[in-house]
Parts: sequence; C-alpha cells; structure tokens
Amino acid sequence: MIYTPRWSKHYPRHGEDQSIPLPHRGKMGVLLSRFDGEAVGVRQFGPSGTRPLFPIGMKTRILVAMLLSVLVALLTGCGESEAEVHNSAGVVHAERDRLEEAIVEFDNALRLDPEFVLALQNRGESYFMLGEYERAIQDYDEVIEIKPEFVLAHVTRGRAYYALGEYEPAIKNYNEALRLDPEFAMAYYSRGGAYSELGQRDLGIQDYEKAIKLAPRLTRTSGFRCQLYEDLDQYEQIARNCKALTRLDPVFSQAYNERGLSYFELKQHKQALQDYNKAIGLNKRVAETYYNRGLVYLNLGKVEEGLEDYYEAIRLDPQYSKAYYNRGLAYYDLGKFQFAIEDYDETIRLEPLYAEAYADRARANTLWGKDTQAEPDIVRAIELGIDPVGLRKDIGELKDQR
Repeated sequence: MIYTPRWSKHYPRHGEDQSIPLPHRGKMGVLLSRFDGEAVGVRQFGPSGTRPLFPIGMKTRILVAMLLSVLVALLTGCGESEAEVHNSAGVVHAERDRLEEAIVEFDNALRLDPEFVLALQNRGESYFMLGEYERAIQDYDEVIEIKPEFVLAHVTRGRAYYALGEYEPAIKNYNEALRLDPEFAMAYYSRGGAYSELGQRDLGIQDYEKAIKLAPRLTRTSGFRCQLYEDLDQYEQIARNCKALTRLDPVFSQAYNERGLSYFELKQHKQALQDYNKAIGLNKRVAETYYNRGLVYLNLGKVEEGLEDYYEAIRLDPQYSKAYYNRGLAYYDLGKFQFAIEDYDETIRLEPLYAEAYADRARANTLWGKDTQAEPDIVRAIELGIDPVGLRKDIGELKDQR
C-alpha cells in the first residue's frame, strides 16, 4: 500500500478527526456607529476550524465604524452629550486595543443613558472581540429590545451564536435581518457560513452567491462614506483605513473564499479554484485563502503550485502550523524527505500535540532510511491517538519500498 497524503481526504467538521488538514472558513465580526441616524457596519474576518476564531487582525482597526460618531459631531458642529463623550472615549480605547478600558467607558455611558443603543452595541462588540460571547449576546438582546428594527444587531447576535457553535439560532437571527433588509449582503454571507457548518452546502453556496452579487453595492457605499472624512487632517489615518476597506472589500473577497470552501466540500475543485483565484485577486493578504487554494492544487495533483501557495501562506502568517504541515506533505509526495521533515519539525514546534505530524515525520524518516529517528515519533503518534495497527503497517510497507 502506498501512503496517501492527508490532503486527499474529506476534511472534518466539529467532532471528527481534527488531524486532517482543514480548509479555513472565515468568520465575521461587525462593529457599529451612526451616520446621520443610520447604522454603519465595519467587517472583520478570520478563520475557524482547527485555529482560533478571529486570529487575523482581530483587534486591529476593529472600531473604525464607531469612530464615525466622533466625526459626525465634527461635521455637524454639534456637541456631544456626556454619555456620548464616554462612548467616544470607549471607541478610542478599543481602537488602541484596550478593550477592557473601552468597556468601562461604555458602562459609564450606559449609566448616564441606559437606552443608549450605540454604547450597548459597542460594548457587545467589545465583549465579542474578547471572546465573551454570552455577555455579547446579552447586550445584543438589549439593543434589539430597544430597537427591534436595528438590522445589524440581529446579524451580530447571530454571529455570536455562530461563535458558540449554535448554528440554528444564528440562522434564525440572520433570517430576521434579511426580513428587515432583503439586500443586506453581510447577512447572506453570515447565513451561508452557518448553513455550511450544518452541512447544507447548497444553501450555503446560494447565500454566498447572493452576498457576492450585493457586495459591490456595499463597496460603493463604503467609499462614499469614507470620502466625507478625507479632508479632516486629524483623522488622516481613518481616511486611509477607509480607502483600504473600499479597495480590498473583505466581504467581497471573503465571500469568494467561502463559496470556494463549499465547492471544495462538494469535490468541485475547478469551481473552488476559480473562487480562490478571485478572492486572492481582491485581497492578497489573507493566508487562509492561499492555504485553501493550495489544498485544491494538491487534490488536482498540482503539487508545485500547492507548494507555492503554502510558501505564501507561511510568509503571511509564520505561525501557521497547518500550512507547514501541508507543505511537508507536498515535499513528501515529491520525494524531498529532508524538506518534509523540516516542515513537520516546525509543525510540531507550533502544535506539539499534532499526532499526524509525528506519524508523517516517522513515515518520511522511514523512507529516508532513518529508522532510529522514526521510532520515537511512531511511539508518540500512537500515544496521541493514531491507530497503532495502521501506522505500524504503513511503516512496514514503506520499509519494503526502499
């Protein structure tokens, strides 16, 4: 029996074998502010699966939208109430990655005005970014009780349920958001992720396609709003961030990534590849998209192209253990066992309990004729849960191939 690299297998959902390389599905975070009485959303994205939720820039530029409330006051010449002053202070703290201090300021704002929807929503988002999803939901509940037509509050509450793995309540919230605003791309995008997690891939693809169709409208809207602040010299950094947002449009590029994942699950690799190419064309700074495209290339037998994508994923995220692991598999497939072992070494350094990395390092050392180095890895892999009979059988057959 010839050893088959793990990338050729179907990737797991929650509760399945987490050692198999996962495509990474981005998830959404939303923070809100007012613009002439309307809610404005800013999107933040990051992967889930075997990696923590929202690792990519989770706390960087997370409150750009909330800062708009300060700018509105400057544009209109209106003074802020004491509650609004505390809210603005909370925004500044959060923008500087001081979420606990931000929550204190939002608390102060709410003591002065218990129905200050913006402060409630902002505090909920701060709790969400800290990973305190239940507390975030409590704040979103209050927002919706005060202002049930506040569309984005339903989306953010759905996203918090999603983060807890409660996909059906998440879908219920996204449905309500779409009832209130049938053309809200963010809600389609979010619901598509929840459907995909439930295995309802066709519904997920439909929602991603709808999000992609609607996203250009969001790009134009974001560009219009950001343009208003270009000439405010003291907010030059915000203007730059807004330009970056409209140029890259994370919702738009991430929707292609999401649909690509669904196509990958359906083994429609050519369609998945098209979507990943489009996503990378829109945003070349997301390591997970290169990881996912590399996985497609490996399934299509294009190992060299897969290697290039894993190099880029690692360049963008040097701590990306799964990218090292898959690159090691690619080198293994090419017979470059020394390079494969080096990548397995790095995988194990970053993720010491990754059983398959020990097993694959043992396989590579075996084919390279280094049985002494392979044996400790065999023992460790078995300790971590690898089937001992299957692994020993693989090792025996690999010795016969030398």
